[in-house]
Order: sequence, then C-alpha cells, then structure tokens
Amino acid sequence: MTEILLWNCRSLSDFKLTALASYLRSLARNRKPAAILLTETKLPVDKPLGALQGYQVYCRNYAARECGVAIYLRPDRSPFLALAC
Repeated sequence: MTEILLWNCRSLSDFKLTALASYLRSLARNRKPAAILLTETKLPVDKPLGALQGYQVYCRNYAARECGVAIYLRPDRSPFLALAC
C-alpha cells in the first residue's frame, strides 16, 4: 500500500522540518510514506526548501507569509507520482 502524509504546517520553519525528518527516521523503511505533501509553507520565493533524505522535493513558494506548497516524493516507491510532477 502506498502511503501519503499530508501536513498543513502553517509556516515551515527549520525546526518543523527537522522534526519531520526525525519522525521519518523513526519509521521502519517499509512504513515511510511514498509522498509527503506540505501546505501553507509560507516561505519567501528566494528561500530554498530543505532536503529530506531519500526524497525528491518539488515546491512552489509565494510571497513570505502567504500560502506555498511542497511535495516530497520517494522515487523508489512512487514512480507514477514523479511523472505527474
């Protein structure tokens, strides 16, 4: 079964990204989600999004404190999703 994690993070900070990475490390490899969808990242256009080990990232930042989305995909578990992005 392919698992997807959706999180409305209400402004993605370094602390929140580190907490997400720690949570993912605590999961067994076969239980890690194929896709992680983040909404309301609220990052400025010029701020790069942090990496998560084992995931490719696709994001769309807007003006600071406004909306923003990010998608992290595991290419080994979700090749069909990578094609859609």
